[in-house]
Amino acid sequence: MKILKLISKNIKCIKAIVIEPKDNVVEITGRNAQGKSSALDSIIYALKGKAAMPDKPIREGEEYAEIILDLDDYLVIREIKKTDLGFKHALKISPKSVENAYINHMPPQGVLDKILGSLSFDPSEFIRMKPREQYDVLCELLGIHLDKYQLEKDKLEEERKYIGRNVKALKVHFAETPTPDINLPDIITNLDKFDEELAEARKVTLKRKDIEHE
Repeated sequence: MKILKLISKNIKCIKAIVIEPKDNVVEITGRNAQGKSSALDSIIYALKGKAAMPDKPIREGEEYAEIILDLDDYLVIREIKKTDLGFKHALKISPKSVENAYINHMPPQGVLDKILGSLSFDPSEFIRMKPREQYDVLCELLGIHLDKYQLEKDKLEEERKYIGRNVKALKVHFAETPTPDINLPDIITNLDKFDEELAEARKVTLKRKDIEHE
């Protein structure tokens, strides 16, 4: 999900803002109470709705607020009107492609909840999470499922331990195996004598054949 454009009017301390991200990183700067957090809140309000809003989401002195969030696949328009009975909320979601036209038959907030999944979390709530909880949320956010990698890591670790045990056992086995008493010079001398005896035997055999043919 990518935000192409944000228009926010009369949300909290904002009079009107328009943000069109051009790069992967968008800096929102300014002095205190100038609407930096309200700009971020506008995105959350647009996506999560009334459940994420404070008791008075509209700018002081105004009767109407609007958030337009242009996403890559959808256009989200959320309106808030101040009435004698409180605040009236309206949400409209328009698909940008025929493939997503099915959402026209679904509750608007249900569509957003389905699209967002685990992405629909409050940043302030995320900051208060424990490190492990933040880790799990970020993995889900990035679509990284580390369980299968952990299983593979555990498997490789067991194989490494198995190989290590076998190597250790082989070292012990070789250390306990007696070394044969081999005298290489004697073996070479015996082989030389054997060659000489074999050559002499061949001579005798040839002489015998010569005598038999005479």
